[in-house]
Amino acid sequence: MKNVSLSVRLTLWFSAIFLAGLVAFGMAMYADLSLSLSHGRDRTLSRRAARLEELLEGAVHDSPERREAKYDDFDDATPEGNLIHLLDAPGRRIYPQHPDPADFPWPVFSDFRRRYRDSIYDGRHFRVFVEPVEVGGVKYFILVAGQLEDNRGLLARFSTGLLASIPGVLTVSALAGYFLSRRALRPIDRLTTAVRSISIGNLSRRLPISNNGDELQRLAETCNDMLWRRELRVLDPARAR
Repeated sequence: MKNVSLSVRLTLWFSAIFLAGLVAFGMAMYADLSLSLSHGRDRTLSRRAARLEELLEGAVHDSPERREAKYDDFDDATPEGNLIHLLDAPGRRIYPQHPDPADFPWPVFSDFRRRYRDSIYDGRHFRVFVEPVEVGGVKYFILVAGQLEDNRGLLARFSTGLLASIPGVLTVSALAGYFLSRRALRPIDRLTTAVRSISIGNLSRRLPISNNGDELQRLAETCNDMLWRRELRVLDPARAR
C-alpha cells in the first residue's frame, strides 16, 4: 500500500473497523436472540406442564373414565398435545396409553434428573422438558416436548438478513469514510499547496493558521516558524547564527 493515497488507506481502515464492529454486533444480537427464543420455548413447555399438573390436582377424586376424558380434552386444547406424557414414580406411562408418535425419542427414566434436553425426531429439532410433581401424595413425572423449527427458522432468517446487509452497509460506510477522510485531509492539501508556492524569492509568505487549536494549527505554526528562520538566515546570516 506504499503508493495508495492516505485518504484511501483511511477509508480501508475505517471500513475494516466498521466491518469488525458490525460482525461483533451481529454475533451478540444472534446470541441474545437465540437465548431469548430458547428461554421463551422453555417457559412455554413449563406452562404446559403446570396446566397438566393443575388438571391432575383437579382430577384426584375423579373416576378413571372421567380422568381419561379430561386428559383427552387437555390433549385437544393444547398445542402439540400429543407431545405430552404423564408417568408414574417408577417411570411407567399413565397417559397417553398409545402415544403418537410412538417412536419419539423421549428421555429414559434414569435421565429424568435433567429438566431440559434437545432431541431430533424425523429430521426436526425438539426441546424436551421433564417436571417431577406430587399430587395427592403420589409422585408423577410430566414430560413435555415442543418443536424448535420456528426458532431455528427465525435465527436462520436473522442470519441471512444480517449477511445480506453487510455488502450494502459496508459500501455505504466505505463511501462515507472516503468522503470524511477527504474532507479531513483537505486542509492538509491547502497547506501543501501553500508550502509549494513559497520559494527563495518570497520567504516572507506564511501559511494560513486556522486557530482551531488542533494538529493542523500546530503544523502550520511549525512551518511558519521554520520559514521565519529560513528567511532570517537568507536576509541576515550573521544574526541567524
